[in-house]
Amino acid sequence: MRVTRIVLKLLVLFIIVRGFYDNWKYFNENKMQAEIPPIKSGVYDVIRFAVNRDTLAPLITDTVRWQDLIFERGGMGSIKTFDTSFRRRYGRGYFFYKPDSIKQTLEFKKFPEDSLPIFSMNFLMPDSNTVRLWGKKQNDSLYVELKKSNRHFQLAERQFHWLSEANR
Repeated sequence: MRVTRIVLKLLVLFIIVRGFYDNWKYFNENKMQAEIPPIKSGVYDVIRFAVNRDTLAPLITDTVRWQDLIFERGGMGSIKTFDTSFRRRYGRGYFFYKPDSIKQTLEFKKFPEDSLPIFSMNFLMPDSNTVRLWGKKQNDSLYVELKKSNRHFQLAERQFHWLSEANR
């Protein structure tokens, strides 16, 4: 009985420590990932969104239109949309992307290991802050114009200090 209790306690302790280690390892791997050229990571506002050549107005209640798009380092991103073809969490659709500079295409996938993308779009970058996307998603043709926003996330840019943050 006594040996079983000790073994179970050590097993629970190992599972907890392993969980912390896996989270720490995942954080460090993602923090060090480089940007995937040519699209720079950051928050992009959707300036123009057209479905089947019909431009949709930027209404908050619209369930089809994309509100903003975030490209993160390492090929991850999210869109503020109600579209269920993406992984849904916290009111956003999460995806992985893979640009092809030669073909000028951008593949959107649910998971990085997926062999088939959700959809693929052509892209054009007239300047460093503007991205134009167009292509077919299911039976609809999409045209999206993105403009890089000045929004940023302070916790992603500098270290967080638990003790001194309360005094600021």
